[in-house]
Amino acid sequence: MAAYCTFAVVLFAGLFAVSQAKIKIKWLYLAASSMCFALLLISQGDASRVAVLGAMVLFIPYWISDRVRLGNILIVLSGWCAVYVVYASYLSGLKNKLEDGFNPPPYDRYFLENFNASYIAPFITLAVILLASGLALILLLKKWAGGTLKTAGIIFIPVIITGGLLFVEIMGSRWADQPANIIWQAREILHGNLDDTFGSYRGWIWKNGLSVLPNHPILGTGPDTFFYALGDELQIEAQILSGDVYDKAHNIFLQIAVCMGVPALLAYLAFVVSLFASALKKAFERPVLLAFFACAFSYTIQSFFCVEVPITTPLVWVAFGVIAGEVWREKIGAKDETEI
Repeated sequence: MAAYCTFAVVLFAGLFAVSQAKIKIKWLYLAASSMCFALLLISQGDASRVAVLGAMVLFIPYWISDRVRLGNILIVLSGWCAVYVVYASYLSGLKNKLEDGFNPPPYDRYFLENFNASYIAPFITLAVILLASGLALILLLKKWAGGTLKTAGIIFIPVIITGGLLFVEIMGSRWADQPANIIWQAREILHGNLDDTFGSYRGWIWKNGLSVLPNHPILGTGPDTFFYALGDELQIEAQILSGDVYDKAHNIFLQIAVCMGVPALLAYLAFVVSLFASALKKAFERPVLLAFFACAFSYTIQSFFCVEVPITTPLVWVAFGVIAGEVWREKIGAKDETEI
Protein backbone atom coordinates (compact mmCIF):
# COMPACT_ATOMS: atom_id res chain seq x y z
CA MET A 1 0.00 0.00 0.00
CA ALA A 2 2.82 2.40 0.82
CA ALA A 3 4.46 1.80 -2.57
CA TYR A 4 1.18 2.42 -4.38
CA CYS A 5 0.58 5.63 -2.43
CA THR A 6 4.09 6.86 -3.23
CA PHE A 7 3.06 6.81 -6.88
CA ALA A 8 -0.59 7.86 -6.60
CA VAL A 9 -0.27 10.73 -4.11
CA VAL A 10 2.16 12.65 -6.31
CA LEU A 11 0.46 11.69 -9.59
CA PHE A 12 -2.95 13.03 -8.57
CA ALA A 13 -1.36 16.10 -6.97
CA GLY A 14 0.46 16.79 -10.23
CA LEU A 15 -2.67 16.23 -12.31
CA PHE A 16 -4.63 18.64 -10.12
CA ALA A 17 -1.87 21.23 -10.41
CA VAL A 18 -1.64 21.16 -14.20
CA SER A 19 -5.12 20.09 -15.28
CA GLN A 20 -7.06 22.28 -17.70
CA ALA A 21 -10.19 20.15 -17.38
CA LYS A 22 -13.52 21.22 -15.93
CA ILE A 23 -13.51 22.10 -12.26
CA LYS A 24 -15.47 18.95 -11.31
CA ILE A 25 -12.79 16.72 -12.82
CA LYS A 26 -10.00 18.69 -11.16
CA TRP A 27 -11.52 18.27 -7.72
CA LEU A 28 -11.64 14.52 -8.29
CA TYR A 29 -7.84 14.64 -8.66
CA LEU A 30 -7.60 16.56 -5.38
CA ALA A 31 -9.85 14.08 -3.60
CA ALA A 32 -7.85 11.14 -4.98
CA SER A 33 -4.55 12.66 -3.86
CA SER A 34 -5.93 13.36 -0.37
CA MET A 35 -7.36 9.84 -0.02
CA CYS A 36 -4.06 8.29 -1.10
CA PHE A 37 -2.26 10.54 1.38
CA ALA A 38 -4.54 9.16 4.10
CA LEU A 39 -3.57 5.63 3.08
CA LEU A 40 0.08 6.68 3.18
CA LEU A 41 -0.34 7.85 6.78
CA ILE A 42 -2.09 4.62 7.74
CA SER A 43 0.59 2.46 6.12
CA GLN A 44 3.29 4.19 8.21
CA GLY A 45 5.77 3.71 5.39
CA ASP A 46 8.71 5.94 6.24
CA ALA A 47 10.41 5.35 2.89
CA SER A 48 7.26 6.35 1.02
CA ARG A 49 6.90 9.54 3.04
CA VAL A 50 10.51 10.43 2.30
CA ALA A 51 9.90 9.77 -1.40
CA VAL A 52 6.80 11.98 -1.57
CA LEU A 53 8.56 14.75 0.36
CA GLY A 54 11.63 14.47 -1.86
CA ALA A 55 9.62 14.67 -5.09
CA MET A 56 7.48 17.60 -3.95
CA VAL A 57 10.53 19.57 -2.75
CA LEU A 58 12.80 18.84 -5.70
CA PHE A 59 10.00 19.81 -8.11
CA ILE A 60 9.66 23.27 -6.55
CA PRO A 61 10.97 24.98 -9.75
CA TYR A 62 8.08 23.41 -11.67
CA TRP A 63 5.43 24.30 -9.09
CA ILE A 64 6.44 27.97 -8.74
CA SER A 65 7.03 28.67 -12.44
CA ASP A 66 3.30 29.18 -13.00
CA ARG A 67 0.87 31.14 -10.81
CA VAL A 68 -2.13 28.83 -11.17
CA ARG A 69 0.04 25.75 -10.83
CA LEU A 70 1.50 27.01 -7.55
CA GLY A 71 -1.95 27.95 -6.29
CA ASN A 72 -3.19 24.44 -7.03
CA ILE A 73 -0.22 22.86 -5.27
CA LEU A 74 -0.90 24.98 -2.17
CA ILE A 75 -4.50 23.73 -2.23
CA VAL A 76 -3.21 20.15 -2.48
CA LEU A 77 -0.93 20.70 0.52
CA SER A 78 -3.89 22.19 2.40
CA GLY A 79 -5.85 19.02 1.68
CA TRP A 80 -2.98 16.88 2.97
CA CYS A 81 -2.85 18.92 6.18
CA ALA A 82 -6.62 18.45 6.63
CA VAL A 83 -6.21 14.70 6.16
CA TYR A 84 -3.48 14.66 8.80
CA VAL A 85 -5.74 16.54 11.22
CA VAL A 86 -8.47 13.90 10.81
CA TYR A 87 -5.93 11.08 11.14
CA ALA A 88 -4.28 12.61 14.22
CA SER A 89 -7.66 13.32 15.84
CA TYR A 90 -8.65 9.69 15.38
CA LEU A 91 -5.39 8.49 16.95
CA SER A 92 -5.82 10.97 19.79
CA GLY A 93 -9.26 9.51 20.48
CA LEU A 94 -7.81 5.98 20.55
CA LYS A 95 -5.06 7.14 22.90
CA ASN A 96 -7.66 8.49 25.30
CA LYS A 97 -9.44 5.14 25.23
CA LEU A 98 -6.33 3.42 26.62
CA GLU A 99 -7.29 4.76 30.04
CA ASP A 100 -10.78 3.27 29.65
CA GLY A 101 -9.53 -0.26 29.13
CA PHE A 102 -8.91 -0.26 25.38
CA ASN A 103 -6.30 -2.99 24.82
CA PRO A 104 -4.68 -2.92 21.33
CA PRO A 105 -1.80 -5.23 20.27
CA PRO A 106 1.57 -4.39 21.90
CA TYR A 107 3.01 -2.54 18.88
CA ASP A 108 -0.16 -0.47 18.43
CA ARG A 109 -0.24 0.32 22.13
CA TYR A 110 3.36 1.54 22.03
CA PHE A 111 2.56 3.66 18.96
CA LEU A 112 -0.50 5.24 20.61
CA GLU A 113 1.25 5.86 23.92
CA ASN A 114 4.00 7.76 22.13
CA PHE A 115 1.70 9.64 19.75
CA ASN A 116 1.91 13.43 20.15
CA ALA A 117 -1.45 15.12 19.60
CA SER A 118 -0.06 18.63 20.07
CA TYR A 119 0.47 18.99 16.29
CA ILE A 120 -3.26 18.98 15.50
CA ALA A 121 -3.89 22.69 16.12
CA PRO A 122 -0.84 23.90 14.12
CA PHE A 123 -1.86 21.73 11.18
CA ILE A 124 -5.38 23.18 11.22
CA THR A 125 -3.85 26.67 11.03
CA LEU A 126 -1.46 25.59 8.29
CA ALA A 127 -4.30 24.05 6.25
CA VAL A 128 -6.27 27.31 6.38
CA ILE A 129 -3.24 29.42 5.45
CA LEU A 130 -2.32 27.17 2.51
CA LEU A 131 -5.89 27.09 1.22
CA ALA A 132 -6.27 30.87 1.46
CA SER A 133 -2.90 31.43 -0.22
CA GLY A 134 -3.71 29.03 -3.05
CA LEU A 135 -7.09 30.61 -3.76
CA ALA A 136 -5.59 34.10 -3.62
CA LEU A 137 -2.94 33.18 -6.17
CA ILE A 138 -5.52 31.74 -8.56
CA LEU A 139 -8.37 34.23 -8.15
CA LEU A 140 -6.80 37.53 -7.13
CA LEU A 141 -3.22 37.76 -8.34
CA LYS A 142 -2.82 38.40 -12.06
CA LYS A 143 0.87 39.09 -12.65
CA TRP A 144 3.51 36.42 -12.12
CA ALA A 145 7.25 36.46 -12.81
CA GLY A 146 7.28 32.80 -13.78
CA GLY A 147 10.66 32.78 -15.54
CA THR A 148 12.45 34.54 -12.70
CA LEU A 149 10.90 32.31 -10.07
CA LYS A 150 11.71 29.19 -12.09
CA THR A 151 15.38 30.20 -12.19
CA ALA A 152 15.34 31.05 -8.49
CA GLY A 153 13.79 27.67 -7.72
CA ILE A 154 16.47 25.84 -9.67
CA ILE A 155 19.21 27.77 -7.88
CA PHE A 156 17.51 27.15 -4.54
CA ILE A 157 17.51 23.35 -4.90
CA PRO A 158 21.12 22.92 -3.60
CA VAL A 159 20.22 25.15 -0.66
CA ILE A 160 17.23 22.92 0.14
CA ILE A 161 19.37 19.78 -0.06
CA THR A 162 22.03 21.34 2.17
CA GLY A 163 19.36 22.41 4.63
CA GLY A 164 17.96 18.89 4.70
CA LEU A 165 21.39 17.43 5.45
CA LEU A 166 21.91 19.97 8.24
CA PHE A 167 18.49 19.08 9.67
CA VAL A 168 19.43 15.39 9.71
CA GLU A 169 22.77 16.20 11.35
CA ILE A 170 21.39 18.49 14.05
CA MET A 171 18.12 16.73 14.88
CA GLY A 172 19.64 13.27 14.52
CA SER A 173 22.18 14.06 17.24
CA ARG A 174 19.34 15.05 19.57
CA TRP A 175 17.59 11.73 19.06
CA ALA A 176 20.63 9.55 19.77
CA ASP A 177 18.69 7.95 22.65
CA GLN A 178 16.06 6.71 20.18
CA PRO A 179 17.83 4.06 18.04
CA ALA A 180 14.65 3.34 16.04
CA ASN A 181 14.30 6.98 14.94
CA ILE A 182 14.89 7.23 11.18
CA ILE A 183 16.43 10.71 11.46
CA TRP A 184 19.06 9.42 13.87
CA GLN A 185 19.67 6.39 11.65
CA ALA A 186 20.05 8.65 8.59
CA ARG A 187 22.61 10.73 10.49
CA GLU A 188 24.57 7.62 11.41
CA ILE A 189 24.57 6.46 7.79
CA LEU A 190 25.90 9.87 6.70
CA HIS A 191 28.72 9.29 9.18
CA GLY A 192 29.46 5.89 7.62
CA ASN A 193 27.76 3.80 10.32
CA LEU A 194 25.29 1.34 8.78
CA ASP A 195 24.08 -0.89 11.61
CA ASP A 196 22.43 -4.22 10.82
CA THR A 197 19.19 -3.13 12.51
CA PHE A 198 18.77 0.15 10.60
CA GLY A 199 15.65 0.49 8.48
CA SER A 200 13.97 -2.66 9.82
CA TYR A 201 17.16 -4.66 9.18
CA ARG A 202 17.79 -3.18 5.76
CA GLY A 203 21.32 -2.52 6.97
CA TRP A 204 21.92 -6.27 7.27
CA ILE A 205 20.16 -7.05 3.96
CA TRP A 206 22.11 -4.47 1.97
CA LYS A 207 25.52 -5.37 3.40
CA ASN A 208 25.03 -9.08 2.80
CA GLY A 209 23.45 -8.50 -0.59
CA LEU A 210 26.57 -6.63 -1.63
CA SER A 211 28.74 -9.40 -0.16
CA VAL A 212 27.21 -12.08 -2.43
CA LEU A 213 27.17 -9.88 -5.55
CA PRO A 214 30.70 -10.96 -6.65
CA ASN A 215 29.51 -14.59 -6.82
CA HIS A 216 27.46 -13.97 -9.99
CA PRO A 217 28.28 -10.43 -11.17
CA ILE A 218 27.46 -10.83 -14.88
CA LEU A 219 24.20 -12.78 -15.16
CA GLY A 220 23.14 -12.80 -11.52
CA THR A 221 21.38 -15.71 -9.85
CA GLY A 222 18.17 -15.38 -11.88
CA PRO A 223 15.05 -13.22 -11.68
CA ASP A 224 13.55 -12.99 -8.18
CA THR A 225 16.08 -15.37 -6.60
CA PHE A 226 17.45 -13.13 -3.85
CA PHE A 227 16.54 -15.71 -1.21
CA TYR A 228 18.77 -18.30 -2.90
CA ALA A 229 21.48 -15.73 -3.64
CA LEU A 230 21.99 -15.14 0.08
CA GLY A 231 22.28 -18.88 0.72
CA ASP A 232 21.27 -21.04 3.66
CA GLU A 233 23.98 -19.81 6.04
CA LEU A 234 23.06 -16.15 5.72
CA GLN A 235 19.35 -16.91 5.88
CA ILE A 236 19.88 -18.77 9.15
CA GLU A 237 21.86 -15.79 10.43
CA ALA A 238 19.00 -13.49 9.39
CA GLN A 239 16.45 -15.64 11.21
CA ILE A 240 18.54 -15.55 14.39
CA LEU A 241 19.04 -11.78 14.08
CA SER A 242 15.54 -10.64 13.15
CA GLY A 243 13.34 -13.72 13.31
CA ASP A 244 12.76 -13.58 9.56
CA VAL A 245 14.26 -14.62 6.22
CA TYR A 246 14.63 -12.37 3.18
CA ASP A 247 13.65 -13.02 -0.42
CA LYS A 248 13.96 -9.37 -1.49
CA ALA A 249 16.83 -6.88 -1.28
CA HIS A 250 14.49 -4.04 -0.21
CA ASN A 251 16.33 -1.96 -2.79
CA ILE A 252 15.41 -2.37 -6.44
CA PHE A 253 18.91 -1.47 -7.63
CA LEU A 254 20.58 -4.08 -5.43
CA GLN A 255 17.84 -6.56 -6.35
CA ILE A 256 18.60 -6.14 -10.06
CA ALA A 257 22.36 -6.37 -9.53
CA VAL A 258 22.20 -9.57 -7.46
CA CYS A 259 19.47 -11.36 -9.42
CA MET A 260 20.16 -10.18 -12.99
CA GLY A 261 23.74 -8.98 -12.87
CA VAL A 262 25.64 -5.70 -12.89
CA PRO A 263 25.16 -5.15 -16.66
CA ALA A 264 21.39 -5.31 -16.17
CA LEU A 265 21.65 -2.73 -13.38
CA LEU A 266 23.72 -0.43 -15.59
CA ALA A 267 21.17 -0.80 -18.40
CA TYR A 268 18.30 0.05 -16.02
CA LEU A 269 20.14 3.09 -14.63
CA ALA A 270 21.01 4.30 -18.13
CA PHE A 271 17.35 4.04 -19.14
CA VAL A 272 15.95 5.85 -16.09
CA VAL A 273 18.61 8.59 -16.00
CA SER A 274 18.35 9.30 -19.73
CA LEU A 275 14.54 9.36 -19.54
CA PHE A 276 14.50 11.78 -16.61
CA ALA A 277 17.23 13.94 -18.17
CA SER A 278 15.17 14.22 -21.37
CA ALA A 279 12.14 15.30 -19.36
CA LEU A 280 13.84 17.95 -17.22
CA LYS A 281 13.38 20.99 -19.47
CA LYS A 282 10.33 19.82 -21.40
CA ALA A 283 8.23 19.21 -18.28
CA PHE A 284 7.84 22.97 -17.73
CA GLU A 285 5.65 23.26 -20.81
CA ARG A 286 3.92 19.88 -21.04
CA PRO A 287 1.35 19.29 -18.26
CA VAL A 288 0.99 15.53 -18.71
CA LEU A 289 4.77 15.10 -18.74
CA LEU A 290 5.14 17.09 -15.51
CA ALA A 291 2.54 15.05 -13.61
CA PHE A 292 3.93 11.67 -14.64
CA PHE A 293 7.55 12.80 -14.29
CA ALA A 294 6.88 13.84 -10.69
CA CYS A 295 5.18 10.57 -9.70
CA ALA A 296 7.81 8.41 -11.44
CA PHE A 297 10.55 10.37 -9.67
CA SER A 298 8.81 9.83 -6.32
CA TYR A 299 8.49 6.09 -6.99
CA THR A 300 12.15 5.87 -7.96
CA ILE A 301 13.19 7.41 -4.64
CA GLN A 302 10.95 4.96 -2.83
CA SER A 303 12.35 2.00 -4.77
CA PHE A 304 15.73 2.58 -3.11
CA PHE A 305 14.18 1.35 0.15
CA CYS A 306 11.38 -0.99 -0.85
CA VAL A 307 10.57 -3.95 -3.06
CA GLU A 308 8.78 -4.19 -6.37
CA VAL A 309 5.42 -5.94 -6.20
CA PRO A 310 3.04 -6.87 -9.06
CA ILE A 311 0.34 -4.41 -8.00
CA THR A 312 2.59 -1.34 -8.25
CA THR A 313 5.48 -2.09 -10.63
CA PRO A 314 3.34 -1.88 -13.81
CA LEU A 315 2.22 1.60 -12.74
CA VAL A 316 5.71 3.07 -12.84
CA TRP A 317 6.37 1.49 -16.23
CA VAL A 318 3.17 3.11 -17.50
CA ALA A 319 4.55 6.40 -16.16
CA PHE A 320 7.86 5.76 -17.94
CA GLY A 321 5.93 5.15 -21.16
CA VAL A 322 3.94 8.38 -20.81
CA ILE A 323 7.14 10.33 -20.11
CA ALA A 324 8.84 8.85 -23.19
CA GLY A 325 5.77 9.59 -25.32
CA GLU A 326 5.52 13.20 -24.16
CA VAL A 327 9.25 13.77 -24.70
CA TRP A 328 8.89 12.44 -28.25
CA ARG A 329 5.84 14.64 -28.89
CA GLU A 330 7.81 17.67 -27.75
CA LYS A 331 10.67 16.78 -30.09
CA ILE A 332 8.40 16.57 -33.13
CA GLY A 333 6.55 19.73 -32.15
CA ALA A 334 3.20 18.13 -31.42
CA LYS A 335 0.78 20.28 -29.44
CA ASP A 336 -0.52 18.97 -26.14
CA GLU A 337 -4.21 18.59 -26.91
CA THR A 338 -4.92 16.05 -24.20
CA GLU A 339 -7.43 17.29 -21.64
CA ILE A 340 -6.50 16.08 -18.18
